[in-house]
Amino acid sequence: MTALIGFCNVLAVINLFRLRKAALTFFVASLALNLALTVWHIASKGFLAAVGGLLPVVIGMTLLLAIILYTAHLSKKQVLQ
Repeated sequence: MTALIGFCNVLAVINLFRLRKAALTFFVASLALNLALTVWHIASKGFLAAVGGLLPVVIGMTLLLAIILYTAHLSKKQVLQ
């Protein structure tokens, strides 16, 4: 799952640099997979054992959400093709 998230992120970045709308799809897929993996780890191992604390999770998800919002903004302004 981690490799799939990384692959989605790489594809998203490449598409964003190429100004393609597919970047938004790959970033959203990455966030969804990341959330699913986090929830699964929390359910199976407990919160502290899975993530080590709330701050890293919040920072990571916030950064990814900010990137998604920026990419959506570019798409809405028709910068992405």
